[in-house]
Amino acid sequence: MSMSQASIVRTAQVWPKWLPKAVAQAESRIITSQTAVSTSRTPLPPAVFSASFRSLLSQPADSPPTSWASKPSPFSFLSQHQVRTISSSARRPRVTPPPPAALTKPPHLESNLAQSSQSPIWIAPSDVSTRPVTVIGAGVLGRRLAMVWACTGRPVNLYDVSPKALESAAVYIADNLGSFCASHNTHPGHVHLTTDLIDATTNAWMVIEAVPEDLEVKVSVLGRLDRIIRKDCLLTTNSSSYLSRELSSEVAGRYRLLNTLYYIPPENVCVELMSCGYTAPEIFKFLKGEMEQVGLAPKIAGSESMGMILPRIWAAMKRETLCMLQEGVAKPEDIDELFRDFFNAKKGPCEKMDEIGLDTVAAVEKHYLSDAQVRLLGSDHLRWLEENYVEKGKLGKKTGEGLITKKIQKPKVIQEEKPGQEVWKEHSVDLSGL
Repeated sequence: MSMSQASIVRTAQVWPKWLPKAVAQAESRIITSQTAVSTSRTPLPPAVFSASFRSLLSQPADSPPTSWASKPSPFSFLSQHQVRTISSSARRPRVTPPPPAALTKPPHLESNLAQSSQSPIWIAPSDVSTRPVTVIGAGVLGRRLAMVWACTGRPVNLYDVSPKALESAAVYIADNLGSFCASHNTHPGHVHLTTDLIDATTNAWMVIEAVPEDLEVKVSVLGRLDRIIRKDCLLTTNSSSYLSRELSSEVAGRYRLLNTLYYIPPENVCVELMSCGYTAPEIFKFLKGEMEQVGLAPKIAGSESMGMILPRIWAAMKRETLCMLQEGVAKPEDIDELFRDFFNAKKGPCEKMDEIGLDTVAAVEKHYLSDAQVRLLGSDHLRWLEENYVEKGKLGKKTGEGLITKKIQKPKVIQEEKPGQEVWKEHSVDLSGL
Protein backbone atom coordinates (compact mmCIF):
# COMPACT_ATOMS: atom_id res chain seq x y z
CA MET A 1 0.00 0.00 0.00
CA SER A 2 1.51 3.38 -1.02
CA MET A 3 0.55 6.82 0.29
CA SER A 4 2.06 10.23 -0.49
CA GLN A 5 3.10 12.61 2.27
CA ALA A 6 0.14 14.86 1.44
CA SER A 7 -2.26 11.93 1.73
CA ILE A 8 -0.78 11.06 5.10
CA VAL A 9 -1.32 14.62 6.34
CA ARG A 10 -4.96 14.67 5.15
CA THR A 11 -5.62 11.26 6.69
CA ALA A 12 -4.06 12.30 9.96
CA GLN A 13 -6.48 15.24 10.19
CA VAL A 14 -9.53 12.98 10.42
CA TRP A 15 -7.92 10.28 12.58
CA PRO A 16 -7.79 10.51 16.36
CA LYS A 17 -4.75 12.52 17.44
CA TRP A 18 -3.01 9.54 18.98
CA LEU A 19 -3.40 7.14 16.01
CA PRO A 20 -0.78 8.55 13.57
CA LYS A 21 1.75 8.69 16.37
CA ALA A 22 1.04 5.06 17.28
CA VAL A 23 1.46 4.01 13.64
CA ALA A 24 4.70 5.98 13.41
CA GLN A 25 6.06 4.23 16.48
CA ALA A 26 5.18 0.84 15.00
CA GLU A 27 6.87 1.79 11.72
CA SER A 28 9.98 2.86 13.59
CA ARG A 29 10.19 -0.49 15.37
CA ILE A 30 9.84 -2.35 12.06
CA ILE A 31 12.66 -0.33 10.49
CA THR A 32 14.83 -0.91 13.55
CA SER A 33 14.22 -4.67 13.38
CA GLN A 34 15.08 -4.70 9.67
CA THR A 35 18.39 -3.03 10.40
CA ALA A 36 19.18 -5.42 13.28
CA VAL A 37 18.70 -8.52 11.15
CA SER A 38 19.95 -7.24 7.83
CA THR A 39 22.35 -10.19 7.62
CA SER A 40 19.45 -12.66 7.59
CA ARG A 41 18.58 -14.35 4.30
CA THR A 42 14.86 -14.30 5.16
CA PRO A 43 13.22 -11.21 3.67
CA LEU A 44 11.34 -8.99 6.10
CA PRO A 45 8.12 -7.12 5.31
CA PRO A 46 8.63 -3.55 4.13
CA ALA A 47 7.73 -0.54 6.20
CA VAL A 48 4.04 0.12 6.57
CA PHE A 49 3.88 2.98 4.05
CA SER A 50 6.24 4.44 1.46
CA ALA A 51 5.99 7.84 3.07
CA SER A 52 6.74 8.02 6.75
CA PHE A 53 4.33 8.98 9.49
CA ARG A 54 7.32 9.98 11.59
CA SER A 55 7.23 13.40 10.01
CA LEU A 56 4.04 14.02 11.96
CA LEU A 57 5.67 13.42 15.28
CA SER A 58 6.50 16.45 17.38
CA GLN A 59 8.34 14.32 19.93
CA PRO A 60 10.61 11.25 19.94
CA ALA A 61 8.95 8.17 18.48
CA ASP A 62 9.46 6.04 21.55
CA SER A 63 7.74 8.41 23.96
CA PRO A 64 3.94 8.42 24.25
CA PRO A 65 1.93 11.54 23.47
CA THR A 66 1.35 13.87 26.40
CA SER A 67 -2.42 13.35 26.11
CA TRP A 68 -1.89 9.68 26.94
CA ALA A 69 -0.01 10.47 30.14
CA SER A 70 -2.79 12.72 31.44
CA LYS A 71 -5.57 10.16 30.85
CA PRO A 72 -5.82 6.58 32.12
CA SER A 73 -5.78 3.94 29.42
CA PRO A 74 -9.26 2.70 28.47
CA PHE A 75 -7.80 -0.82 28.46
CA SER A 76 -6.24 -0.68 31.93
CA PHE A 77 -8.81 -3.16 33.29
CA LEU A 78 -7.52 -5.88 30.95
CA SER A 79 -4.82 -8.31 31.89
CA GLN A 80 -1.60 -8.45 29.88
CA HIS A 81 -2.73 -11.68 28.22
CA GLN A 82 -6.07 -10.15 27.22
CA VAL A 83 -4.41 -7.09 25.70
CA ARG A 84 -2.10 -9.27 23.64
CA THR A 85 -5.06 -11.33 22.48
CA ILE A 86 -6.94 -8.27 21.26
CA SER A 87 -3.97 -6.67 19.53
CA SER A 88 -3.07 -9.89 17.72
CA SER A 89 -6.29 -9.99 15.75
CA ALA A 90 -8.79 -7.25 15.09
CA ARG A 91 -11.46 -9.81 14.22
CA ARG A 92 -11.66 -11.39 17.65
CA PRO A 93 -14.74 -10.69 19.76
CA ARG A 94 -14.66 -8.11 22.50
CA VAL A 95 -13.34 -9.35 25.82
CA THR A 96 -16.14 -9.44 28.36
CA PRO A 97 -15.75 -9.54 32.14
CA PRO A 98 -15.85 -13.02 33.63
CA PRO A 99 -19.30 -14.26 34.71
CA PRO A 100 -20.26 -14.15 38.39
CA ALA A 101 -18.85 -16.88 40.58
CA ALA A 102 -22.28 -18.44 41.01
CA LEU A 103 -22.46 -19.18 37.30
CA THR A 104 -19.07 -20.86 37.17
CA LYS A 105 -19.91 -23.32 39.94
CA PRO A 106 -19.63 -26.44 37.74
CA PRO A 107 -16.30 -25.65 36.00
CA HIS A 108 -16.49 -28.73 33.75
CA LEU A 109 -19.83 -27.63 32.32
CA GLU A 110 -19.09 -24.07 31.18
CA SER A 111 -21.12 -23.34 28.06
CA ASN A 112 -22.98 -20.60 26.31
CA LEU A 113 -25.95 -21.42 28.53
CA ALA A 114 -24.20 -20.23 31.69
CA GLN A 115 -25.77 -16.78 31.69
CA SER A 116 -29.25 -18.16 30.97
CA SER A 117 -28.96 -20.25 34.14
CA GLN A 118 -29.23 -17.01 36.11
CA SER A 119 -32.99 -17.20 36.26
CA PRO A 120 -35.64 -15.20 38.10
CA ILE A 121 -36.79 -16.48 41.46
CA TRP A 122 -38.79 -19.68 41.01
CA ILE A 123 -42.43 -19.35 42.06
CA ALA A 124 -44.27 -22.53 43.03
CA PRO A 125 -47.35 -23.31 40.91
CA SER A 126 -50.57 -22.97 42.88
CA ASP A 127 -52.71 -25.33 40.80
CA VAL A 128 -50.79 -28.60 41.03
CA SER A 129 -53.92 -30.60 41.81
CA THR A 130 -55.36 -29.86 38.36
CA ARG A 131 -52.18 -29.60 36.27
CA PRO A 132 -50.69 -32.93 35.18
CA VAL A 133 -47.48 -34.66 36.16
CA THR A 134 -45.71 -35.84 32.98
CA VAL A 135 -43.61 -39.02 32.92
CA ILE A 136 -41.21 -39.44 29.99
CA GLY A 137 -40.71 -43.14 29.29
CA ALA A 138 -43.28 -45.91 29.76
CA GLY A 139 -40.85 -48.64 30.77
CA VAL A 140 -40.67 -50.64 34.00
CA LEU A 141 -40.24 -47.50 36.09
CA GLY A 142 -42.22 -44.95 34.08
CA ARG A 143 -45.51 -46.86 34.26
CA ARG A 144 -45.09 -47.29 38.01
CA LEU A 145 -44.44 -43.58 38.50
CA ALA A 146 -47.57 -42.78 36.50
CA MET A 147 -49.62 -45.05 38.76
CA VAL A 148 -48.18 -43.60 41.99
CA TRP A 149 -48.77 -39.97 41.00
CA ALA A 150 -52.31 -40.79 39.81
CA CYS A 151 -53.29 -42.56 43.04
CA THR A 152 -54.69 -39.43 44.71
CA GLY A 153 -56.86 -38.18 41.85
CA ARG A 154 -54.13 -36.20 40.11
CA PRO A 155 -53.96 -36.14 36.29
CA VAL A 156 -50.90 -37.83 34.77
CA ASN A 157 -49.52 -37.86 31.23
CA LEU A 158 -47.36 -40.83 30.23
CA TYR A 159 -45.22 -40.34 27.11
CA ASP A 160 -43.21 -42.79 25.04
CA VAL A 161 -42.09 -42.92 21.42
CA SER A 162 -43.18 -46.57 21.25
CA PRO A 163 -46.91 -47.34 20.99
CA LYS A 164 -46.17 -50.91 22.11
CA ALA A 165 -44.56 -49.64 25.29
CA LEU A 166 -47.62 -47.51 25.99
CA GLU A 167 -49.99 -50.41 25.34
CA SER A 168 -48.03 -52.56 27.78
CA ALA A 169 -48.05 -49.71 30.32
CA ALA A 170 -51.81 -49.32 29.90
CA VAL A 171 -52.34 -52.97 30.84
CA TYR A 172 -50.15 -52.62 33.93
CA ILE A 173 -51.87 -49.43 35.10
CA ALA A 174 -55.36 -50.83 34.48
CA ASP A 175 -54.50 -53.99 36.43
CA ASN A 176 -52.97 -52.19 39.42
CA LEU A 177 -54.23 -48.63 39.82
CA GLY A 178 -57.71 -49.50 41.06
CA SER A 179 -56.55 -52.03 43.65
CA PHE A 180 -53.69 -49.76 44.78
CA CYS A 181 -56.13 -46.90 45.38
CA ALA A 182 -58.56 -49.22 47.15
CA SER A 183 -55.84 -50.34 49.56
CA HIS A 184 -54.93 -46.70 50.30
CA ASN A 185 -58.51 -45.43 50.39
CA THR A 186 -57.85 -42.94 47.60
CA HIS A 187 -59.46 -42.08 44.28
CA PRO A 188 -57.62 -42.76 40.96
CA GLY A 189 -56.77 -39.87 38.69
CA HIS A 190 -56.91 -39.73 34.90
CA VAL A 191 -53.90 -41.24 33.08
CA HIS A 192 -53.37 -40.01 29.53
CA LEU A 193 -51.01 -41.97 27.27
CA THR A 194 -49.49 -40.28 24.24
CA THR A 195 -46.68 -40.39 21.68
CA ASP A 196 -46.86 -36.59 21.18
CA LEU A 197 -44.33 -34.77 23.38
CA ILE A 198 -46.07 -31.40 23.11
CA ASP A 199 -49.35 -33.01 24.11
CA ALA A 200 -47.65 -34.75 27.02
CA THR A 201 -46.01 -31.64 28.48
CA THR A 202 -48.72 -29.03 27.94
CA ASN A 203 -49.48 -27.27 31.25
CA ALA A 204 -47.49 -29.83 33.32
CA TRP A 205 -46.20 -28.68 36.71
CA MET A 206 -43.53 -31.40 36.85
CA VAL A 207 -41.83 -33.56 34.21
CA ILE A 208 -40.05 -36.76 35.27
CA GLU A 209 -37.45 -38.09 32.85
CA ALA A 210 -37.32 -41.90 33.08
CA VAL A 211 -35.55 -42.88 29.85
CA PRO A 212 -32.72 -45.46 29.65
CA GLU A 213 -29.47 -44.73 31.48
CA ASP A 214 -27.67 -43.31 28.44
CA LEU A 215 -25.83 -39.99 28.77
CA GLU A 216 -26.47 -38.66 25.26
CA VAL A 217 -30.13 -39.67 25.32
CA LYS A 218 -30.75 -38.03 28.69
CA VAL A 219 -28.92 -34.81 27.76
CA SER A 220 -30.93 -34.53 24.54
CA VAL A 221 -34.28 -35.30 26.18
CA LEU A 222 -33.77 -32.86 29.05
CA GLY A 223 -32.65 -30.13 26.67
CA ARG A 224 -35.72 -30.54 24.49
CA LEU A 225 -38.03 -30.62 27.50
CA ASP A 226 -36.49 -27.45 28.89
CA ARG A 227 -37.36 -25.61 25.69
CA ILE A 228 -41.07 -26.52 25.68
CA ILE A 229 -42.26 -26.65 29.31
CA ARG A 230 -43.57 -23.74 31.37
CA LYS A 231 -41.17 -21.66 33.44
CA ASP A 232 -42.62 -22.87 36.75
CA CYS A 233 -42.51 -26.54 35.69
CA LEU A 234 -40.00 -28.71 37.54
CA LEU A 235 -37.60 -30.70 35.35
CA THR A 236 -36.43 -33.87 37.09
CA THR A 237 -34.29 -36.85 36.12
CA ASN A 238 -34.51 -40.30 37.64
CA SER A 239 -30.87 -41.08 36.86
CA SER A 240 -29.11 -42.99 39.62
CA SER A 241 -25.57 -42.77 38.26
CA TYR A 242 -25.45 -39.36 36.55
CA LEU A 243 -25.51 -36.11 38.48
CA SER A 244 -28.16 -33.80 37.08
CA ARG A 245 -25.35 -31.28 36.56
CA GLU A 246 -23.75 -33.78 34.15
CA LEU A 247 -26.99 -33.78 32.16
CA SER A 248 -27.52 -30.00 32.09
CA SER A 249 -25.41 -28.93 29.11
CA GLU A 250 -28.50 -28.25 26.97
CA VAL A 251 -30.72 -26.96 29.79
CA ALA A 252 -31.08 -23.18 30.07
CA GLY A 253 -33.41 -23.20 33.10
CA ARG A 254 -31.12 -25.07 35.46
CA TYR A 255 -32.80 -23.39 38.44
CA ARG A 256 -35.59 -26.00 38.18
CA LEU A 257 -33.48 -29.07 37.33
CA LEU A 258 -32.75 -31.76 39.93
CA ASN A 259 -32.36 -35.49 40.51
CA THR A 260 -35.41 -37.32 41.84
CA LEU A 261 -34.38 -40.93 42.27
CA TYR A 262 -37.29 -43.35 42.64
CA TYR A 263 -36.61 -47.04 43.21
CA ILE A 264 -39.30 -49.62 42.40
CA PRO A 265 -42.59 -47.98 43.39
CA PRO A 266 -45.12 -48.62 44.74
CA GLU A 267 -43.26 -51.27 46.78
CA ASN A 268 -40.49 -48.76 47.59
CA VAL A 269 -41.73 -45.36 48.74
CA CYS A 270 -38.41 -43.56 49.36
CA VAL A 271 -37.24 -40.97 46.82
CA GLU A 272 -33.89 -39.20 46.86
CA LEU A 273 -33.71 -35.53 45.85
CA MET A 274 -30.44 -33.83 44.85
CA SER A 275 -29.57 -30.42 43.42
CA CYS A 276 -27.83 -29.92 40.07
CA GLY A 277 -25.80 -27.11 41.62
CA TYR A 278 -28.17 -24.39 40.40
CA THR A 279 -31.51 -25.70 41.74
CA ALA A 280 -33.61 -23.07 43.53
CA PRO A 281 -33.55 -24.03 47.25
CA GLU A 282 -37.28 -23.43 47.71
CA ILE A 283 -38.03 -26.27 45.27
CA PHE A 284 -37.01 -28.96 47.76
CA LYS A 285 -39.50 -27.96 50.45
CA PHE A 286 -42.27 -27.63 47.87
CA LEU A 287 -41.61 -30.96 46.16
CA LYS A 288 -41.15 -32.79 49.47
CA GLY A 289 -44.66 -31.72 50.49
CA GLU A 290 -46.21 -32.83 47.18
CA MET A 291 -44.48 -36.22 47.33
CA GLU A 292 -45.66 -36.86 50.87
CA GLN A 293 -49.25 -36.27 49.74
CA VAL A 294 -49.04 -39.26 47.38
CA GLY A 295 -47.45 -41.54 49.99
CA LEU A 296 -43.78 -41.10 49.03
CA ALA A 297 -40.95 -40.54 51.53
CA PRO A 298 -38.46 -38.02 50.08
CA LYS A 299 -34.87 -37.80 51.37
CA ILE A 300 -32.75 -34.79 50.42
CA ALA A 301 -29.03 -35.23 49.70
CA GLY A 302 -26.97 -32.58 51.47
CA SER A 303 -24.43 -32.28 48.65
CA GLU A 304 -23.86 -33.54 45.12
CA SER A 305 -22.68 -37.14 45.02
CA MET A 306 -22.24 -39.63 42.19
CA GLY A 307 -24.74 -42.34 43.05
CA MET A 308 -26.52 -40.11 45.54
CA ILE A 309 -27.20 -42.01 48.84
CA LEU A 310 -28.46 -45.59 48.62
CA PRO A 311 -27.08 -46.25 45.12
CA ARG A 312 -23.55 -45.73 46.45
CA ILE A 313 -24.13 -48.53 48.95
CA TRP A 314 -25.96 -50.64 46.36
CA ALA A 315 -23.15 -50.12 43.84
CA ALA A 316 -20.64 -51.79 46.14
CA MET A 317 -23.01 -54.71 46.76
CA LYS A 318 -23.66 -55.19 43.03
CA ARG A 319 -19.98 -55.03 42.18
CA GLU A 320 -18.96 -57.62 44.78
CA THR A 321 -21.87 -59.91 43.85
CA LEU A 322 -20.95 -59.83 40.16
CA CYS A 323 -17.27 -60.37 40.96
CA MET A 324 -18.12 -63.51 42.96
CA LEU A 325 -20.32 -64.82 40.15
CA GLN A 326 -17.66 -64.07 37.54
CA GLU A 327 -14.96 -65.80 39.64
CA GLY A 328 -17.19 -68.81 40.36
CA VAL A 329 -17.08 -68.24 44.13
CA ALA A 330 -20.82 -68.76 44.64
CA LYS A 331 -24.09 -69.37 42.82
CA PRO A 332 -26.80 -66.70 42.57
CA GLU A 333 -29.19 -68.74 44.75
CA ASP A 334 -26.62 -69.12 47.52
CA ILE A 335 -25.74 -65.44 47.56
CA ASP A 336 -29.40 -64.44 47.81
CA GLU A 337 -30.18 -66.98 50.52
CA LEU A 338 -27.24 -65.85 52.66
CA PHE A 339 -28.22 -62.24 52.17
CA ARG A 340 -31.87 -62.81 53.11
CA ASP A 341 -30.91 -64.84 56.15
CA PHE A 342 -28.38 -62.34 57.51
CA PHE A 343 -30.27 -59.10 56.80
CA ASN A 344 -33.76 -60.57 57.28
CA ALA A 345 -34.50 -59.26 53.81
CA LYS A 346 -37.23 -60.27 51.39
CA LYS A 347 -34.93 -60.30 48.36
CA GLY A 348 -31.26 -60.86 47.68
CA PRO A 349 -28.97 -58.81 45.39
CA CYS A 350 -29.28 -61.19 42.40
CA GLU A 351 -33.06 -61.12 42.44
CA LYS A 352 -33.01 -57.36 42.87
CA MET A 353 -30.72 -56.90 39.87
CA ASP A 354 -33.05 -59.09 37.80
CA GLU A 355 -35.92 -56.88 38.89
CA ILE A 356 -34.12 -53.68 37.88
CA GLY A 357 -32.94 -55.12 34.57
CA LEU A 358 -29.44 -56.41 33.87
CA ASP A 359 -29.01 -54.02 30.94
CA THR A 360 -29.62 -51.10 33.29
CA VAL A 361 -27.25 -52.60 35.85
CA ALA A 362 -24.54 -52.88 33.19
CA ALA A 363 -25.07 -49.30 31.96
CA VAL A 364 -24.85 -47.88 35.48
CA GLU A 365 -21.73 -49.90 36.29
CA LYS A 366 -20.09 -48.73 33.07
CA HIS A 367 -20.62 -45.13 34.15
CA TYR A 368 -19.21 -45.79 37.61
CA LEU A 369 -16.09 -47.25 36.01
CA SER A 370 -15.42 -43.89 34.38
CA ASP A 371 -14.36 -42.72 37.83
CA ALA A 372 -10.62 -43.22 38.36
CA GLN A 373 -10.92 -44.67 41.86
CA VAL A 374 -13.58 -47.19 40.83
CA ARG A 375 -11.64 -48.11 37.70
CA LEU A 376 -8.80 -49.42 39.87
CA LEU A 377 -11.13 -52.22 40.98
CA GLY A 378 -11.17 -53.65 37.45
CA SER A 379 -13.94 -54.30 34.94
CA ASP A 380 -13.88 -58.10 34.54
CA HIS A 381 -17.22 -58.41 36.31
CA LEU A 382 -18.82 -55.97 33.86
CA ARG A 383 -17.52 -57.86 30.81
CA TRP A 384 -18.78 -61.12 32.33
CA LEU A 385 -22.26 -59.65 32.86
CA GLU A 386 -22.46 -58.24 29.34
CA GLU A 387 -21.16 -61.36 27.58
CA ASN A 388 -23.21 -63.92 29.52
CA TYR A 389 -26.47 -62.03 30.01
CA VAL A 390 -26.97 -58.63 28.39
CA GLU A 391 -25.73 -59.58 24.92
CA LYS A 392 -27.81 -62.78 25.03
CA GLY A 393 -31.00 -60.92 25.91
CA LYS A 394 -31.15 -62.29 29.46
CA LEU A 395 -32.12 -59.06 31.18
CA GLY A 396 -33.99 -60.29 34.24
CA LYS A 397 -37.68 -60.22 34.96
CA LYS A 398 -38.51 -58.13 31.92
CA THR A 399 -37.37 -60.98 29.63
CA GLY A 400 -38.12 -63.90 31.95
CA GLU A 401 -34.50 -64.95 32.35
CA GLY A 402 -31.64 -63.46 34.33
CA LEU A 403 -29.30 -64.25 37.19
CA ILE A 404 -31.95 -66.05 39.19
CA THR A 405 -35.33 -65.18 37.70
CA LYS A 406 -35.79 -68.36 35.64
CA LYS A 407 -35.23 -70.57 38.71
CA ILE A 408 -37.70 -68.96 41.07
CA GLN A 409 -40.63 -68.30 38.74
CA LYS A 410 -43.95 -69.15 40.28
CA PRO A 411 -47.29 -69.77 38.57
CA LYS A 412 -49.35 -66.63 38.24
CA VAL A 413 -52.07 -66.33 40.87
CA ILE A 414 -55.36 -65.00 39.56
CA GLN A 415 -56.74 -62.53 42.08
CA GLU A 416 -60.40 -61.82 42.52
CA GLU A 417 -61.61 -58.49 41.27
CA LYS A 418 -62.17 -55.98 44.05
CA PRO A 419 -65.20 -53.65 44.05
CA GLY A 420 -64.74 -50.85 41.57
CA GLN A 421 -61.64 -52.36 39.92
CA GLU A 422 -63.46 -53.36 36.74
CA VAL A 423 -64.78 -49.83 36.34
CA TRP A 424 -61.30 -48.30 36.60
CA LYS A 425 -59.88 -50.79 34.15
CA GLU A 426 -62.20 -49.31 31.57
CA HIS A 427 -62.06 -45.63 32.46
CA SER A 428 -58.86 -44.71 34.35
CA VAL A 429 -56.48 -45.14 31.41
CA ASP A 430 -56.89 -42.92 28.36
CA LEU A 431 -55.53 -44.40 25.12
CA SER A 432 -56.58 -41.50 22.90
CA GLY A 433 -52.97 -40.37 22.57
CA LEU A 434 -52.20 -43.53 20.62
